[in-house]
Amino acid sequence: MNITADGLYPLFNRISHGKTVTNMSLLNAAEIAVYLAGSIGGGILQLQYSDGAGGYVDMTDGALTEAGQFEVHKGSGMVLYLSVTGSTAADFNVSVVSL
Repeated sequence: MNITADGLYPLFNRISHGKTVTNMSLLNAAEIAVYLAGSIGGGILQLQYSDGAGGYVDMTDGALTEAGQFEVHKGSGMVLYLSVTGSTAADFNVSVVSL
């Protein structure tokens, strides 16, 4: 997924034939790796999960830095989001794989 603006991005969704589809193997994986490549434009990246009431909670040690790979222990069935704030001219790619 290519990101060029601030926002909240679900990590396990992709577009297939014009529809948003959840990658179930990533959703069900207890551990994932998140890869970042490119410029975050000075922004702050944070992994978050839903609190079930319309809000989002920062994961402990969920801050990500530019151009790296991060192993995440999340538990099966937990949907994660990437929050991007304070970026200017961000242009980076995010890839997620199950471990």
